[in-house]
Amino acid sequence: MTRMGQCNRFCGRCCSVTPFLAAYPNIAALYPGVKENGECVHLAWVDGKAECGIYETRPEACRTFPQAPELAAFIPECSYYFIPVGDVEGVRA
Repeated sequence: MTRMGQCNRFCGRCCSVTPFLAAYPNIAALYPGVKENGECVHLAWVDGKAECGIYETRPEACRTFPQAPELAAFIPECSYYFIPVGDVEGVRA
């Protein structure tokens, strides 16, 4: 699958493990940089918009999220989508 689209950068939904807790109850333990509310320690809310405190140097996992359609499915607001490799017809206009 090929990831298409682009991040709106200000929703902050991918900066939280909260959407994944039901399916993966121990996920927070895998990420020491997660606050009690499930959000990344580098996430700040400014005027209702999410801002990453390390955006320019964020880890590869953050730069490439979501890596699979299954991950994007946990965050319905995510603007990324996936198409089969080579599927020109599947590209959104």
